[in-house]
Amino acid sequence: MEKLGHLIEKAIVNGSWKPLFLSRRGSALSHIFFTNDLMLFCEASRDQAVVVISILETFYYFSRKKVNKSKLQVFFSPNTPSLVTMVICDSVGFNQMDDLRCYLGIPLFHNRVSVHTFNFVVKKVRQKLSGWDARKLSLEGQITLVRSVLLAIPS
Repeated sequence: MEKLGHLIEKAIVNGSWKPLFLSRRGSALSHIFFTNDLMLFCEASRDQAVVVISILETFYYFSRKKVNKSKLQVFFSPNTPSLVTMVICDSVGFNQMDDLRCYLGIPLFHNRVSVHTFNFVVKKVRQKLSGWDARKLSLEGQITLVRSVLLAIPS
């Protein structure tokens, strides 16, 4: 995976890969690697899709690790015109997904995050704490109990 990261960085430096910027003056995001997964971020254009495929093929040439095309999915910003998404998906064979849902147990949000967005966390904590009479615990005991419950939520 390190070699793939180097290939992406080289493409960014030479200008062929156009990463996403997190804000107008913020950092660029081009890729995130997990154990057996990766997420790639770039501009939504056919040229960028060709660059991504080219880099993945180069990575396969050097490492013999091939991307499973049936698991390859692409998510577009809601601002991307539908004609552009169709052209990209048809020309390179990407499967389009409309919602990122959850990844590694963490929800990925597409809209503005509000207090109500995280109600599921509050509900889970309350559910796990309902069997405990925390009033009988010291302050340190209550803190330890809440920490252990919060750490257990993703699983």
